[in-house]
Amino acid sequence: MPVYAMSCFKFPVELCKKITKAGGPGFKDLIIFNQALLAKFAWGLIYDPDSLFSQVFKSRCYPNSDLISAPNGTRPSYAWRSILWGRELLKTGLRRSVGNEEKTLVWVDDWIFDEKPRRDVTCLDEPNLAVQELIDQET
Repeated sequence: MPVYAMSCFKFPVELCKKITKAGGPGFKDLIIFNQALLAKFAWGLIYDPDSLFSQVFKSRCYPNSDLISAPNGTRPSYAWRSILWGRELLKTGLRRSVGNEEKTLVWVDDWIFDEKPRRDVTCLDEPNLAVQELIDQET
């Protein structure tokens, strides 16, 4: 079972089916397992941003953003596209911890977890209002 390779790259669907038919591990869906391993890899990039690998990957693939909002890029490598595929699964379970963070924007970021759509940012007076500005530091 090529678990290490599956944690680095998205395997083609046909290959996953061949591994399963050849008597591979007892997973119900090897494709979902592959995506879960890549989500774990993406989590490592988020959780340990000071590691050498995280710094190199950030400088090459998403220098002007964080991993969660990073774009595909113009010519993404297969490894980067694989991590982005894992990121999609990761995003379904992530929640933002607000605290008194300057980076969390009231009207732009998803920091309230419900199904209601937010107002259009273009019609607001202060679209870049940070959550920190709403918190009274004296109480």
